[in-house]
Amino acid sequence: MAVNWLRKMANQAPVSIFPVVGKSGEAALEALYLSPAVTVAQSPKHARAVVVLGAIDENDQEAFRRVHDQVPAPRIIAWCSTTTMPPELSASAIVVEASADLGQRIQRAVQALDAGDKTGDVNLCPDLPPAPWKGVGDGHGGEGMMGGKPYGRPMAMPEEDLRDGLQLDPLVFSIGPFSPLLPPGMVAKVTLHGDVIAGWELVSRPYERTLPSVFYRAVNEPVAITELELARAAWHLRRLAAVLQLNGLKAHAQRLRHNAAELQPGHLISDVTNAGVLRSLRWVAGAGKGVVQGESRIRLAGPAARAAGSAKDARQNDPAYVTLGFEPIVQKKGTGASRWKQWLDEAEQALTLAEAGARNRAMSSPSAAVESPVGPLTKSAPPLDCSDLLPPLLIGLEWSEAMSVLGSFDLPAVRHAGLAQAQMSDAV
Repeated sequence: MAVNWLRKMANQAPVSIFPVVGKSGEAALEALYLSPAVTVAQSPKHARAVVVLGAIDENDQEAFRRVHDQVPAPRIIAWCSTTTMPPELSASAIVVEASADLGQRIQRAVQALDAGDKTGDVNLCPDLPPAPWKGVGDGHGGEGMMGGKPYGRPMAMPEEDLRDGLQLDPLVFSIGPFSPLLPPGMVAKVTLHGDVIAGWELVSRPYERTLPSVFYRAVNEPVAITELELARAAWHLRRLAAVLQLNGLKAHAQRLRHNAAELQPGHLISDVTNAGVLRSLRWVAGAGKGVVQGESRIRLAGPAARAAGSAKDARQNDPAYVTLGFEPIVQKKGTGASRWKQWLDEAEQALTLAEAGARNRAMSSPSAAVESPVGPLTKSAPPLDCSDLLPPLLIGLEWSEAMSVLGSFDLPAVRHAGLAQAQMSDAV
């Protein structure tokens, strides 16, 4: 009796999943964050299931296989992607066309796996060392006890530390393309001296992302300002939720994500956020780092540029916004904390504009550019990728500081309006 009761309780618990986010997989990931049937793990080793969302680049297939095999067996995989599935997974995977019921499908599949009614996934990587053991030369040793590459892994050689010049063994590794700390698709080669970043080399840029459809429609036709601004507020609040999660405030992040998904005209920022928790972010590691200046300030657009003092905002050129009394909000310092405050202030402003727009039935005026949540969007010139600006902002920071700085930017490029609209039309 007790065993049956425990099994019943276990079946009701959310399943820990690790998402592999590909191109256009962000919306499905947000749906999973809101699903009571699953919880999103920050490491594949803490998950029961792998979930593939969006299209995976051909160059990232090997990385996907390594991530898949890190999830402890027995495991399942859920496939919500246009990418061709590896044939080894076809017998055990669950294939889901839309993300609406994905969480429940995963939960039922794991329950069937635990009950013995379903088989788990096989490993995708061969059980072999990354390089053969040769005993001498490049495959094994070097001169004396230093150098060489035993099993393909280079042995550490001491270098001077950035802070005090002491001799430390540097740690060189790659992170991405499916790390939750980086935008999907980004790969970076990192050198650590202790916990300090001594090198940050961009290996591959993040996948382009797709904005909410209302911003693409606004490029060509009038849309309700209320709809535009609620989408903008939700975007910024989800970015703040990611910052909360990065700093260990998972419950607050989850609550903010739910509130962002339920925004309505008339909502105040105090209705959907915990002001005290968000204000406390200014004390976290890295809040005062990552100062944008010089070329970086020129290259950036949208909230990141306004957080560094720029007052450029395409809404200034829209008569409907001018009638509603719109004026750009700016910060001065250009730090990580400034960018978080910019998101919060622009979310608050967006809710105010959404209410005023609903009251006046205001419609946007199509013009050369629409101000998206990440910068000006046009038919052919969307916001561009800025991930190459990271090295001078991150080198010299401790790891926790660097991750906070990285999490204060919207780095990936945006799909241009024509392509995104064509894809949305094909999907209808």
